[in-house]
Amino acid sequence: MKNKNKLWLGMCLSTVAIIFLSVGYSSDECLTCENTNESAANIIEINTKAQPADRAGSLSHKASNKLVDNGITEKVELSAMTTNKASPPKKNYEDEWCFPDVELNESDNLYAQTQAEEWNRIIGKASFREDPFEFHMDERYFPNVNLMKPYEALPLEQLEALAFNDDKWAMVAFVQHSLADQGKKSEIAKRLLVQGASYYALKHLVRRSLVTAKLSYDEGSRRESAEHIKEAFIYAYWGLNNFSEGGFATFTALTAKEALFIELPVESLLTEAEQDLRERYEKLDKWILEERLALGIDVEHPSTAVERALEGQLAIRQHVSGEQVDFVKHLNITDTSPLKTPLCVDKYLAELRKTSQKLAK
Repeated sequence: MKNKNKLWLGMCLSTVAIIFLSVGYSSDECLTCENTNESAANIIEINTKAQPADRAGSLSHKASNKLVDNGITEKVELSAMTTNKASPPKKNYEDEWCFPDVELNESDNLYAQTQAEEWNRIIGKASFREDPFEFHMDERYFPNVNLMKPYEALPLEQLEALAFNDDKWAMVAFVQHSLADQGKKSEIAKRLLVQGASYYALKHLVRRSLVTAKLSYDEGSRRESAEHIKEAFIYAYWGLNNFSEGGFATFTALTAKEALFIELPVESLLTEAEQDLRERYEKLDKWILEERLALGIDVEHPSTAVERALEGQLAIRQHVSGEQVDFVKHLNITDTSPLKTPLCVDKYLAELRKTSQKLAK
């Protein structure tokens, strides 16, 4: 029986749904950039959206791929990979599946997408823009931007007051605001981790730790810089283990492009600090759980649909930055991790590679 209290499906991957693949990062995703708002060109996401179902129950799906390569953006319409194959019997949600739109019966596919919408609200996945009249491409691909609209035109002081009064969506907006005090943003971000609204909280905490690492390195303190890199990584890894990939996306993007991490290689640094990382992770996880217990906050374990969604995100990361993902998989920080036992990553990777090959022709 489905447990409708289990929430989360960030964005579920399917070959007959929208595949949004953005390779490369714009200048907004950098250690010296104050603005943490991310446009569609700054991130790597898979987004699955079903068109509204009519009363007869038919679903219409449209697949598209947006590829950013060397600053050139092109949009290509993709057809379903399974068009010419005989359709197997539809599965139930409780069965083993990877592609919900292809494999699940209609009602269970819609059920999975309902979870997506609910979980995205839980983790605070709503992109904030400071100028309410500015058009952002991510409005098309990110959920819940409507929840940010009441906060977009607010003066920063008023937004800050609402955030420190535990208005969840004000908090989510505040941690994305480029002009907000960095220390206050970190305080609010940690509150959001406790609440479960971790997506943009983790992105901020990871980025701020890496910014501090760079400043420390520039000042000649290699050891202090290494400590901040480890701090950033633990936030990112905690997010993965809690099915919130925002921090990991920021960590891999920044460590792949910034010159600092050539001088101070992340892989060797983290490998040598494996035991320290395990202790840091346990400390962070324990603090969050204790705070939740004290406040009476219960964040349930994600459902199967959520697990598939995270695997979709990992497949994209693997496709773009395979060495980084492989390295993280082999770190012995926790006994269990979604990274270690993925069911569908290989299947998702195969579809992404097919798509890339078609686009390259």
